[in-house]
Order: sequence, then structure tokens, then C-alpha cells
Amino acid sequence: MSFSPDFTWYKCRAGGANRWHYLFDTSRGDGKALYSNLTYYENQESVINAQTFETNGTRIVRSSGDHLNNNDDTYVAWNWKAGGLTPSKTYKVKVVSDSTDFGHGTGSNKYQFFKSDGSTGFGTNGVDLDLQEGGTYTFDWSHSSAQSHPIRFSLTNDGTHSSGTSGGSEYTTGVVKNDSAYTTTITVASGVANLYYYCQSHSGMGAEVRTNATSGQTNFDGSILSVSNSNTTAGFSIVVYTGVASSNQTVAHGLQVGEVATVPEMVILKKRGSASNWNVIHPDRASNDHYMQLNSDSASINTNTPFAAAALTSTVFTVGANDGDVNTDGQSHIAFCFASVEGYSKFGSYSGNAASTTPFDGTFVYLGFRPAWLMLKRKDTSGQWRIYDYKRSPNTPTINYLDELLSADSDAAEAEGSTSRLDFLSNGFKLRGSASGTNKSGGTYIYMAFAEAPFKYANAR
Repeated sequence: MSFSPDFTWYKCRAGGANRWHYLFDTSRGDGKALYSNLTYYENQESVINAQTFETNGTRIVRSSGDHLNNNDDTYVAWNWKAGGLTPSKTYKVKVVSDSTDFGHGTGSNKYQFFKSDGSTGFGTNGVDLDLQEGGTYTFDWSHSSAQSHPIRFSLTNDGTHSSGTSGGSEYTTGVVKNDSAYTTTITVASGVANLYYYCQSHSGMGAEVRTNATSGQTNFDGSILSVSNSNTTAGFSIVVYTGVASSNQTVAHGLQVGEVATVPEMVILKKRGSASNWNVIHPDRASNDHYMQLNSDSASINTNTPFAAAALTSTVFTVGANDGDVNTDGQSHIAFCFASVEGYSKFGSYSGNAASTTPFDGTFVYLGFRPAWLMLKRKDTSGQWRIYDYKRSPNTPTINYLDELLSADSDAAEAEGSTSRLDFLSNGFKLRGSASGTNKSGGTYIYMAFAEAPFKYANAR
């Protein structure tokens, strides 16, 4: 590919048993598969190291027999970029009175991180951080409470101080200190051991910096910590968080752009460590109390349990207390978050009209761009998550429709659906059949659609 993807979705197009959908992402790391058509937990089928992410694509490193590289089978791979190889983020901090020893000393003060609004502090002090190798991170200690507490980095716990007990030596690789502006910036080197952030002048204030080869960085906008891997230009983020099931929790999605409110319209969540459904916050849920399941063809489910009937906001989504799919205590979960970007992506709903006679003048859905990939699902009754793309079924003058179907909730081989045909047009898509799953009269459907690239970067065609 012409870029390094952060999320790759593979599917074998051929027939046969167990031709599953394989989903990989850089937030969880190379070779860690989840399966959209199954409730299985991560890597249940031992596909460790089945796949790696490269700077210009993605590589299959498994031999035949695991449905990723069967001899002579054909495959499709859909790819998205999140934060990429060199993300950047600014963390603003203040200093609060707290003598608790969180494993990094008992100093009388601790650093507290602000949320993205720049004025609300995260509820826990002296937290350990996750930072991505290759990422550049600026620590802004210009708050009046922090200006006498310069942030530094060390390879040893609690660093070294001009007053207080010396604990080691300062780490300076990739670090730029601007004490007049009260900032310390670090570009995390590849393969560096875990670091520690600390106060140059006082002991017991900082904590650990986990430098991860996986992608993403700590986000403080929720009630619990998350690690978000975000592409705000493309309206896409990957979020990893650990459940705290005692109550409803808010989880930062990472799509906030400065002061610009970016509210995701679709969020797809999965528990990693044990079997669970793929729960989906979809763009047409009434009163925030409906959700769907990517691994099931069932209609929209009317209950507020997984997401606590809470609306999505520009900074967070909500997971319900003790929900076994999205908020299991102590277990890691993954969320894929999407927001519409003009000229590139759109998430919405439409009503069918059952076009059944020539010229099959079905419902037209305006997107504002020519789609390259489309997934749609009937909402009011059962129907599969049908996926179309312009690579497997290119529009031509003689075949002016797409009908090569794959379904996210099924391991079935690709099949032609003559009543499920549709066109990718210059500004949207148009249904050309009367199938219940795509264009039933009075049926309601949700969709997610993407252009190949944002319009301002696209080539003419």
C-alpha cells in the first residue's frame, strides 16, 4: 500500500469452512486477531504472528491452513490509517498536594493531568503513562502550580533531584527542554526501555512512562484512562481501555480536535480476553437506548444496558456498569470509533423502496463523494451486515452495479446477490434491487461509507 495502516480487515473470498473475518490493528499489536463474525476472544485460534504491520502495507507471515494464506484462495483486505507512525500530543499538567505513594515515592506533591478542555483535572494523580515509540509528546507545566516543578525523564524510578534523594540520572535522548516556556518535549526512541517522568527539584511527584511498540497514547478525557490511536483528519480512532465495572464509565475516544467538537457517529466495541459480542453504537439509535451486534444479523436491540442510554459526546462514549461485553472489570476492551468527514466518510440511515422492476430505481443515498467501501445493515428486523467495495466489483459501462457480497457476521464465501445490487455513483450510492437486507419497502437501514481518500487528496477519475 502507499501508507502504513493501523487497522486491517481480511476476508477470504472463497468457500469452505471457517473462512473467518480477521481484524488486526496496531493498538493491540502484530498478529493479534479478532473475528467480526464470532464472539471469540483475541487469538483464540492461536494465530499469533499471523500478520505484521509494515511501513508500506501489511504482511501475512503464516503458511497455508489458517484461512489467511490458503494456496490459490483469493482474499480482500480493507485498511484504515489511525494515528500513524509519528503521532503528537500535548499534555498539560498542574501540581496538587498529595503524599500518597503510588509506587514512585512519597513526596508531598503529585503531577495531575488535565483533560482536553485544559481546565479539568483527571481524577487520579501521579498516573503511569502509555506513549508510542516514534511519537512526540509535549508536557506543558505552565500552570501556576507547576512552574517551579520542571518535568524531566529518567531510566530509573523517581529520577534525580537537586533537592531530595538522587535516584539515578536524567534521560535526554530526544528531549527538548524549554524552561522559559515551561515545556518539556520528548520524541520516544524506538526500543527504549520504560522511562519515568519526575520533577527536577522534588522527589515523589512523577510516575512511569510505558514506551510501547504498539500504537496510541494515554487519554485523560474519560472517567477511566484509555489509550487512543487517532486520525482526526479522517474521523477515525482506535481505543483500548480496561473495564471498571462498579459503575457506568466514560471512555475517551480521541476524536476531539482542539476546541472543535467532533462527535463519533458509530462505535464498534469488543472485549479482548474472553468471549463477547461485538456491540455497535449506530447512527440511528433512538433516544440513545438501542445498539446492534456486528457478529449477529439481529435487528437493533432496545435496551440501555451496554451504553447506559448515554449520548456520545465530543470527548467520550459511555459503557454501562457490569456489562459483560463492554465493561468487564479488569479486562481489556477495544473500540473502533468513526465520525463523518466531508468528502471522505459518512454514517447514517435510509428507508428502502423495494425496486423490483427495470430499471430497478431503488433508494438513492447522498454521501457527497464516490464511495470505495460500504457496509449496510437492516435495523428494524434481521439482516446481515453486507459489505461492498469497488475493488471486488468495479463499476464498468457493461456491468453498472456491485453485487459481490460479503457479510461481516458470516464466514460465507463471496456470492452474487442479484436482488442486492447497488451502484457507486459520483456522489453516493443507489440501490438496484428489492432484497430485504438492502432495499425492502419501508425497511430502515444504517450504513457506513468511505471514499478511498479524503476528496481534497483524491485523484480525478
